[in-house]
Amino acid sequence: MAAQLSRTKFLQDRLDVVMAAIKDMRLEKDLERSVSKDLVATSSANPEDPDRILPANETIAIEIYELLHRDYEAMRSIADRKAILVTEKTCTTDAQVSTIMMYSGQMEMTTKQQDQTRVNNKLEQHEAVIEVTRLVEEFRRELAKLVNENARLKGILQEQTQNRRNTSGQEVIY
Repeated sequence: MAAQLSRTKFLQDRLDVVMAAIKDMRLEKDLERSVSKDLVATSSANPEDPDRILPANETIAIEIYELLHRDYEAMRSIADRKAILVTEKTCTTDAQVSTIMMYSGQMEMTTKQQDQTRVNNKLEQHEAVIEVTRLVEEFRRELAKLVNENARLKGILQEQTQNRRNTSGQEVIY
């Protein structure tokens, strides 16, 4: 009960200060138009009757409404700015992720190409070694044939030379 009385006194003192400020600013007429008459609690009100202290059809003064509206707009603009910052950060993060994904995809493709190139080079090198080995063997067989042919021809030549020597008695030099 004492707390409610002190609260009522505090509110009345505060109301008196506000009313004095409104009179100094010559805004009484605006206040009369925007504030209902039963909003002002009289000192004769029974503190046990909260309906008389806080009326149900309470209205707000234009100045207070403007302040509240300005505060609401400021809060909304701050929230909008934060939302924009969050959106910018999200877009930046998404762009970085997509760039990283693009570069990682390119890196994977480059790595696969390098691996395929290495495998192809090894296969080509192996095929080249096989081809060179085949050619070497072929040249060796051909060389062996030529050496045999050369030896056979030398034998024939020596026989012919021997036959001529025997028949002529002279030595033929080639």
